[in-house]
Amino acid sequence: MLLTLANGDALIDTPTYAPSAGGSFAAQPLLAKLKANYENAAILVTGDSTGVYNGPNTNWVEFMGQDLAAQFPAYTVKKAAWNDTSGAYDPMVTVATGTGPNTLTIYNASVSGKTFEYPLASRLENLAGAIQPDLILMNNGHNESGTLDPVRIPERAITAVESLRVACASASVIVMSQNPRIDIATTPPNIEGIRAGYFRKVAQLMGYGFVDIHQAFVDSGNVAGLLNSDGLHPNAAGSRLWADNIKAALTYNKSASPLTMAPPAFYVPGVNLLPNGDFKQFPSPPALPNWTATMPRSRKTPRTGNQATATLSGCSQRRGALSHSSSRAA
Repeated sequence: MLLTLANGDALIDTPTYAPSAGGSFAAQPLLAKLKANYENAAILVTGDSTGVYNGPNTNWVEFMGQDLAAQFPAYTVKKAAWNDTSGAYDPMVTVATGTGPNTLTIYNASVSGKTFEYPLASRLENLAGAIQPDLILMNNGHNESGTLDPVRIPERAITAVESLRVACASASVIVMSQNPRIDIATTPPNIEGIRAGYFRKVAQLMGYGFVDIHQAFVDSGNVAGLLNSDGLHPNAAGSRLWADNIKAALTYNKSASPLTMAPPAFYVPGVNLLPNGDFKQFPSPPALPNWTATMPRSRKTPRTGNQATATLSGCSQRRGALSHSSSRAA
């Protein structure tokens, strides 16, 4: 499948992988480790205020830690919250002390008002690379500026997740939808439900796990009763419902087949859209089909001396004095 940017440019040619059979299959590598109890483990949660709202012990991430401590009592479970001001995690806090020597640490990098891109760039190493989680849970959507662009939303999600996967090569990934909101009159009305469909497709394309939190709230028949007075953030009951669906995804299944994920998309070569763009058709040098030699411009730089600059379909290149005759985009 060729994923394109909002401006129509090709981003990358991504192979289509079969969807994981629910988030639980994506989590099985971590859960098998916890079941065997042979080494430390870590989970990274990235997302917005829905992962920190209500304060200590009453949001879904907190409930998830308690649930995992009950499921794997041999593990000491600890939590560490990301500090947006310091750009590092706050000191760890023990959720439950296990009977064995190993520790499961839950790193909660949920920050109010943030979008998919927040963990990237200068934060990537401290937030993700340094901790090397076994599982990444990505929880975004509410702060995506109301956009419902069917290309832009998947593009942002995939870029964020694949950047995290490059930094955390051994991590499996679960993406999730978010609760409905009743604080504003969205256009269209079911904006979070539409986004849920996009996230499901992203999971199917890339081989991530997926948990449909949005549908869980809808199925309750009482969305308003699961939200705080602001009509946006889940209250304690809503957070418990959210956590129950994550708990189902994080339940060990000894019969589960290993999940096959795509390699990080940034490792997959993009499609060359230029005819003879790889120079394989070179029958009689110096003739080069679809290419025309031009006189390069030279400039002097302090470090490298002369550099040739040529134009390739409107894009400045530094690899030779050639212009391509095709009008297709590079």
